[in-house]
Amino acid sequence: MFEDPEAFATAYNELRSIARYLLRGEQYSPTLQATELVNQAFLKLYTSPIRLHDRDHFLNVLSRYMRQVLIDRARRKRADRRAGVEVSLDAVPEVMVDPEPPWERIDAELARLADVEPVLAIVFELHYFAGLPIRDLAVHLDRSERTVKRYWRAARAWMSDRLRESVA
Repeated sequence: MFEDPEAFATAYNELRSIARYLLRGEQYSPTLQATELVNQAFLKLYTSPIRLHDRDHFLNVLSRYMRQVLIDRARRKRADRRAGVEVSLDAVPEVMVDPEPPWERIDAELARLADVEPVLAIVFELHYFAGLPIRDLAVHLDRSERTVKRYWRAARAWMSDRLRESVA
């Protein structure tokens, strides 16, 4: 797909920007850097049978793989915390604040949104995770920017409501 080394370098830099965006505010994992996240996503791509069609498909697939890497890390971390640890209810504070982004819940709710409104799920995934601008999404979906903005507001509101419900 990338015969031109400059095109690859540009795409790699875009992926690192997406990775930095995904890692924003993650104090819980200072060891994971944007470059490592991109490299792990590339390894997933290398071992997958997916054939990439164009630049947008490439960025979409790699951003999805980066999200999967973060979800896998969150699951492993939660499993490590539970492994062999007894918790007394007396030791649990009344209000617990989890600084980790809820990757597993976001992934589950995104799957539910895809079942209900597939185009909203696509807009959410490409804009939120891949960082694709609204104007590029409009071109990709063959819709007006105004329509895509409306989709984005609806998808964001839907996800926000569902995530709030799952916490309560």
